[in-house]
Amino acid sequence: MIVHLHDRLDALDGSIVIEDQWCPKLQRIHDESIMEKICKLPGVKPREIQHANQCRKYIRVITIAELSTLCGRYIEPTRFDGRWRAKLRLRWPRQPPPTGPMWDTFRRLVKRAFCSKNMNRSKTQNVPLDKPLGSWYNVDRHIDYNAYRTQNIICKRSPTEGPSIHERYETVGEANYFTRQGDRYKLPFKSHPISVTEGREGHFHPDNEYDIVEYPNDSQYETIEDEEIDTPSIDILRDSEELIACSDGSYDPIEQKAAFNWRIVTPTEQGLTTSSAPVNTNPKYLNSYRAEFAGLRGAIRYMLKNELHNKKITLYCDGRSCVNALNSNHDFTAASSERAES
Repeated sequence: MIVHLHDRLDALDGSIVIEDQWCPKLQRIHDESIMEKICKLPGVKPREIQHANQCRKYIRVITIAELSTLCGRYIEPTRFDGRWRAKLRLRWPRQPPPTGPMWDTFRRLVKRAFCSKNMNRSKTQNVPLDKPLGSWYNVDRHIDYNAYRTQNIICKRSPTEGPSIHERYETVGEANYFTRQGDRYKLPFKSHPISVTEGREGHFHPDNEYDIVEYPNDSQYETIEDEEIDTPSIDILRDSEELIACSDGSYDPIEQKAAFNWRIVTPTEQGLTTSSAPVNTNPKYLNSYRAEFAGLRGAIRYMLKNELHNKKITLYCDGRSCVNALNSNHDFTAASSERAES
């Protein structure tokens, strides 16, 4: 069916555009997609990539953070032979266990991609990562872990009540142990996976410090060198008591390209300052919403840089979602621009 659909679209020179496509997020600092890194290895064969991907899907992981230990420094040997499988949170395809040669290929390619300094480790040894993983990102998890923590709470997966219920433990003062305080049906905000050690009288000690950061804004990787700003005289804008600014963004889902333009002028249409540039960011997150925000950000950034913001400014934008986001009572983060315009 999929092949037939592909052939029909090819004959019509057509395409399918998914407006709000889900894309898995990296879980930690220095985290990377397993298959994306493997596919970039020099000399890797298509058959090897296929076998490695079969093993990855069987153990149900997406990024190297999910394959490694919670400390973010090693990959355990059981994760290279099928003895370990991640607990389900996403829906994965059913498939038979990979063969021994497939696991050998998976182990070799993962070590080449992420553990190249320790290629000679035996099958029974932990394999250190070339670049240890850092803080956890505050994002949705792709797999279920046994325990999570915030600064003062530990939520441990209930062994009897099912995956949706967690035993809740709280710290006592400044002590480094947590005591049982009931159950919790929803994980607390800004929690991340940890491992725990059981102590006396049912207390639990966290094996990992609380260490979570916000997901990086993809627009921070956007280059601004391509932005050409045309202005006759900045003094005209500075001398005016009022400014009018407008911005616009456009997105081509076929070519997966986006660009923006913004303009600033006085109410008497003097001192016209304009700029336009492509939106250089991860194509996975590119959409019309991001293009609109790139234009808004460019205009605001220019006014801040040139000290034009301490006056009355009217800013026009035709993206309702952008306006609603900026006018909302919730704290707006640039990560919000990853969703499609609604």
